[in-house]
Amino acid sequence: MTWPRPVVVIEADPSGSNGLLAGYFRGATEVSDGLYELVMAGMSGDISGMLPLIAMPIPDSRVMVVPGIRSPEQAWTLEEFWPMLLPVLRDLDRTGQDVIVDAGRLGLAGSPTLVFNEADVALLVARSSLPALAGARPWAASLRETFADIAGVNRLGMLVIGPGRPYSARNIADAVGVPVVASVGWNPDCAEVLSAGARRPRWRYGRFIGDVRAAGESIRTVLENNRRETRMGVIADA
Repeated sequence: MTWPRPVVVIEADPSGSNGLLAGYFRGATEVSDGLYELVMAGMSGDISGMLPLIAMPIPDSRVMVVPGIRSPEQAWTLEEFWPMLLPVLRDLDRTGQDVIVDAGRLGLAGSPTLVFNEADVALLVARSSLPALAGARPWAASLRETFADIAGVNRLGMLVIGPGRPYSARNIADAVGVPVVASVGWNPDCAEVLSAGARRPRWRYGRFIGDVRAAGESIRTVLENNRRETRMGVIADA
C-alpha cells in the first residue's frame, strides 16, 4: 500500500494460506474468485480478460489483490498455469502497473518458480537469526546459479526482517552470498496490524510504515535498474 505506483499483488503461496484475507482483512471479506478461478480462465485462454474482474481492490489504495488458492489440493492446477500467466503480468507494465507476487515458501508443489526466475527483482525474505539464515543459505546457493545467466544485472536479493537480531545486513550478505536489497526493522506489534488485523499501536506505527515505505523505494530502485531485462517483481519467503 506504500508502493509508489499502482500494483497488482498475486497471492501465489501454493499452501492455500491466504494470509492477506485472514490477516489484514480479519476474515471479514467475502471472496468468491481468486487464483484458482484465474487458472480456470487460463484453460479457455482468457486470463487477461478475467484478471481485472478477479482482482480485489484494497480500499483507499492503488492496490489490487488476486487472492490465492483456497486449499493445498488446488496446487496441482498451478503447475501448467504460470507459463500462461507470465506474459499477462508483463503486459500490466504497459498500463502503468507493477506486479508483486508472494511466492510463499520455496520448494512446494505448485510454486511459481518460473515467475520467480523471470522477475525484475526476486527477493528472498528472511529474519536475521541464525536458524532463519541457515534455512535461507542453501536456497540462496541454488538461486544464485539460476540468476547467474544475466551478467551485470543484480536481479536476486534479500529482504531482511529485523536486521541486527543479531546479524547486520552486511554480515547476512556475506554469509548468504546474496546482497541485501532492503530491510524492515523488528516491530511485531506494528507488523501485526497488517498480518493479523491487530489494533494499530498508538506509538511507533508511523515510523514502522515509513520503514516499510523506504524498503519499497529501495526495491523499486533496483527494479528500475533491471527493467531492461524483465517486467515483473516477486517476493518469496525463505
